[in-house]
Amino acid sequence: MQQPKEIIVAGTGRLASALVPALQENNAFKVFCWGRDAGKTKEFASNHDASILTESSVTRPVILCVSDSAVADVAKELAAFAECLVHTSGNCSIDLLKPFNKNVGVMWPVQTFTENRVVDWKEIPLLIEFSGADTENFLKSMSDQLGGPVEISSTEKRRQMHLAAVFVNNFWNHLAVLGDEWCEVNGLDSKLLLPLMKETAAKLNVLKPAEAQTGPARRHDTTTLEAHVEMLKNFPELNEVYRLLSAQIGKRFPNSQL
Repeated sequence: MQQPKEIIVAGTGRLASALVPALQENNAFKVFCWGRDAGKTKEFASNHDASILTESSVTRPVILCVSDSAVADVAKELAAFAECLVHTSGNCSIDLLKPFNKNVGVMWPVQTFTENRVVDWKEIPLLIEFSGADTENFLKSMSDQLGGPVEISSTEKRRQMHLAAVFVNNFWNHLAVLGDEWCEVNGLDSKLLLPLMKETAAKLNVLKPAEAQTGPARRHDTTTLEAHVEMLKNFPELNEVYRLLSAQIGKRFPNSQL
C-alpha cells in the first residue's frame, strides 16, 4: 500500500465533509483536520477517520474549506503549519493568502454541496490558481486524486464563473422553492414537477439554454400570461418574480410563435 501524503483540511462543514473522504480514498492522503470548535472538530475527525491537528514542527499543505469571511483569519492562524496555503472560494482572491505564505493557491469546485449528499468528484470541474511550485505540485496531486476536469483560471475569471453559478444554481433553486410553496398552498404534490426539472437540466447537455427555452412568455401566449398573473394577485412575491421573468423572456424572443 502506498504511503499517503499528509494534508491539513481546515473546516468541518459541507465542503470538507465531501472532500475529505475523496482524498482518503485508496490511501492517497492522510488528513489532519482543524476547526475552531473543538467539539465539532473531534466529531468530524471521528466521522471521517481523520487525525486532529496538534502542535507540530512538520509543515504540510493546508486547504481551507471555510467561509469567505474566514479565509484570511484562518490562513493567518495556520500559517505556521503550512507548506502551502490553498483556499476553496469561488469569489475570494488568491491575494488574500499571500501575506502568510509564498506558496498559495485556489481550488474551487464548481458544485453545490449539501449535508449527507454524496457527490461524484469525477464529474466536478475544478478551477485552480497557484503561485509557487509547491502549490502547483500539491494541486496537481489533489486534482489527480479527485479525478474531475481541471482548468487553470485567474481570480477574475473564477469570480465571473462564480457569479454565473449563482444564477444557475442558487437562483434556480429559489425558483424551485417558490414553485414548491405554491404547490403546498394549493394542496398539490410538488414531486410531480421533478421529471420536468430533470428534463430541463438534461436538455442543456445538447442545447444552449436559449434554444431550450419554452413556455407562455417564450411563445407570447398573452391569454395564459394574464391568467397566471390573476392567479397570483394575492401572492406579491410570486407575482413580482413571474412578471419580471416573463417580461425578460418575452424581450429575448420578440417574434416567437412557438
